[in-house]
Amino acid sequence: MDGDGHPSVDDAIRVMRMLVGLDQQYIYADVDGDGAITVADVIKLLRAVVGLEQWPFGYPEPANQVSNLQVQAQSPNILVTWGAPADTELTVVSYEVARQVDGGGWSIVAAELGPTTLQYRDTSTQSGTHDYQYRLRVKYILSQASLYTYSGSLRFTR
Repeated sequence: MDGDGHPSVDDAIRVMRMLVGLDQQYIYADVDGDGAITVADVIKLLRAVVGLEQWPFGYPEPANQVSNLQVQAQSPNILVTWGAPADTELTVVSYEVARQVDGGGWSIVAAELGPTTLQYRDTSTQSGTHDYQYRLRVKYILSQASLYTYSGSLRFTR
């Protein structure tokens, strides 16, 4: 799904890769609900992606963000903790953590933390005194992701 919750070309590609055995089962690909993913299912999905048919599944609820994002100095590392998203029926696939140092650009420091993980220890802090800020988003099934949740800034010396 794209950021608006609509089917994307990525959804169609995932279905095609699953059909030829390159990816694991794509849970929404069985359009007609008969327990088998057929060429007809794939054609219907592809037509929906390009706007020729209605998307057969409805649209998912908004992707909830994490709660209580905190950063703590634990020299020589920084510990980032958070609470799981609440009140969602969507399946969490992973968490992504990005870091900003001294107001510079954002760098992903952990791209695929498991769905039950609720902390990340940043072991790649820089020598000296720097200001660190973290942002985190939840990745859900169907390529859907939450908006970023941002931590406050932490001045940290290593």
